Amino acid sequence: NEVDFGSVKLGSGIVGTVAKTKSEIIIEDVKADDRFDSSRDVFIKGLIVRNLLCVPIMDHKAEVIAVLITYNKPWSFTKLDLDHMMIVAQCAGIVLRKAQMFQELKDSQRMEQAVAKLSKEIYKSIEGGLVNL
Repeated sequence: NEVDFGSVKLGSGIVGTVAKTKSEIIIEDVKADDRFDSSRDVFIKGLIVRNLLCVPIMDHKAEVIAVLITYNKPWSFTKLDLDHMMIVAQCAGIVLRKAQMFQELKDSQRMEQAVAKLSKEIYKSIEGGLVNL
């Protein structure tokens, strides 16, 4: 099966609705739900989705950064399933934020190193050419 993680329009389909409203959705029969559109809500082509549970993954500012989906449970999704998915989504939000912070730190360190190297090169190029007044 081919996986397609294309962008999702806010408010469009199940994923877009979860991202826009910042709230979870449980659907027991996707065919009976008007928000479900197999052309934009199925990320694995050829997969038949019967039911699903979808929750937002939010960052430290309560902004949605991703959406977590589970589907095709042999029986109905429960409140316990939702609670577990919300915990996983909260952990994922923390991990993603920490990864972002780590990347920002690495970028900052690279920038500092580049500025220090450039400063040394500039100093060397004018060393001895300065006039003391």
